[in-house]
Amino acid sequence: SEHERPLPIEDLKEVQIGPSAAHKTKIGMVLAKEKDSRLMLFLSENSDVFAWTSTNMPGINLSFMCHHISISPGSKLVTQRKWNQGEEKQKVARDETSKLLAIVFVKEVQYPTWLANVVMVKKASGK
Repeated sequence: SEHERPLPIEDLKEVQIGPSAAHKTKIGMVLAKEKDSRLMLFLSENSDVFAWTSTNMPGINLSFMCHHISISPGSKLVTQRKWNQGEEKQKVARDETSKLLAIVFVKEVQYPTWLANVVMVKKASGK
């Protein structure tokens, strides 16, 4: 399918390159030991240039990346029935939205009609 990611040409190993356990990336396993060591040193010395979270990406130029929902004039909107989410999910959604708004990663837009519900998906870490 066109949405599937290509598979790596070799097996990968996950390595920590920053001070936090979350600062990980994957590198190939077939590098010679000396090249592997040099690559790890290079990545570790430059771990500050990686964007580990959205807070590390302030002020992304909108000409580089921007998403918007285009609606054709005159088209009929198909709306979902609004779900009532539990208090815990509402709080998580509010907190995450507040974080993204605070760092100007997203901005609020107004739509005249409710279009879609928030779908909460657990991270690989189980959070």
